[in-house]
Amino acid sequence: MASLTHVQEELMKVNVTKWIEIKKQMKALTTKAKELKTALTIIEKDIILTMKSNDIPQIQLSAGQLQLKVKESKKTLPPKWFKGEIDKCIASQSEDDIRESLNTIISKIDNRPSTVKDSLVFKS
Repeated sequence: MASLTHVQEELMKVNVTKWIEIKKQMKALTTKAKELKTALTIIEKDIILTMKSNDIPQIQLSAGQLQLKVKESKKTLPPKWFKGEIDKCIASQSEDDIRESLNTIISKIDNRPSTVKDSLVFKS
């Protein structure tokens, strides 16, 4: 710190000290947030299991309402899959073969596997 004035040097030391302290606090808070998220996940799974097994779609609380939401989503279809199916379709020679290939593709799209995910939603 040879090129800094005495005041600049002192200010730099104070700022570096503050910076280090803030970084330490942020690390501690990040660790605490991870712990809280893990605890929340465990409790959420327990609540969802209880609500599902007892057929409870919602719980009325003084602060609001806790709802069990069930979301079904279809498996995504990668571009590579589409390309392969289109290539098969194009390789067909007759109009009927192409029509049948397209209907097969549509059927595969409509009947692809789906996953169900349960989640909790709190509405105040």
